[in-house]
Amino acid sequence: MVIFLLLSVPLGAVAAGLLLADRVSPGDPPSADLRYLLVRYALLPGIFLFVAMFLVRMAFQWGIAYHYTPAGLFLYHLIMDYALWTVLATAGAWVVVRRVPDTACRDRYLLYLGFFATVFFLAGATEVILHDGFWTVYPLVVLPLFRLGIVLVMPLVLALGLGREGDLRLWAVPLVYLPAVTLAAVLFEWLRPLLALVVVFLVLALTGGVLYGLFFRDAFRRG
Repeated sequence: MVIFLLLSVPLGAVAAGLLLADRVSPGDPPSADLRYLLVRYALLPGIFLFVAMFLVRMAFQWGIAYHYTPAGLFLYHLIMDYALWTVLATAGAWVVVRRVPDTACRDRYLLYLGFFATVFFLAGATEVILHDGFWTVYPLVVLPLFRLGIVLVMPLVLALGLGREGDLRLWAVPLVYLPAVTLAAVLFEWLRPLLALVVVFLVLALTGGVLYGLFFRDAFRRG
């Protein structure tokens, strides 16, 4: 199951790039320099900036106490497992990709996707290396699954929700998604597995609904 923790994000990102890139902006042809752009503006910056992000996370971990109460667990998991990585990756991806000249929406999406996949893959890898306790279903399956949802959704929010023609409504997605996945984490830790599974399925339905709304409704399409 550690393999799922490590490979779910990169494999999911590759599948998303192959299946969704053409739907992000149907009229945009793929760039001839896409591989070069992915290495220069996604993979390498993702690796370098991850080091700074990890140091920030360590600082937060030292500053945020772990309290075994519903409120304490919610705050801890929201910040440490999801929100902090999402905010840092979003800021880093925006700073890096905005420096790419004259890129089509399709290519920007792929660069965002590559950057997020790099950061969250490294986040999972460091957690495997630093893990010193027993593995449970949450860190092995649920956490990487929910982080994969972030990797799939946030590049779409950035690609389609920024700029003059961006749809600002898309920014409501992370505001709903992050607390929802945190609730599932709390229920797993609070030993409420059935309720946690219900929340997991609801989150998966939410993620699927977002993808459906983006790619199969004309109001959200970008041509």
